[in-house]
Amino acid sequence: DMLGHNPALWNANNPHKHVSEWKSDPSLRIYLDCGRDDELLQDNQQLDKELTASGIKHVFHITDGGHQWSLWRSRLPYSLKFCDECFKELMSK
Repeated sequence: DMLGHNPALWNANNPHKHVSEWKSDPSLRIYLDCGRDDELLQDNQQLDKELTASGIKHVFHITDGGHQWSLWRSRLPYSLKFCDECFKELMSK
């Protein structure tokens, strides 16, 4: 089990448990990429719903691929652009 290597660490950092805390930070921006074949797709879709319901600014992209480095590498330019735009937004305030 991919997340079973250190269940206590995963449990402490489980994003679903932090959504309520994140609502209080208006500067927070979250970027999510997930592959259509990723075993965590449903979990990421649920997190997207929770973030949306909580009014947390985020983007969520579903692309071809699985839970693998090749997908993340291919999406890196998009995530860096997202970070750049967020930094520019924060710095202009």
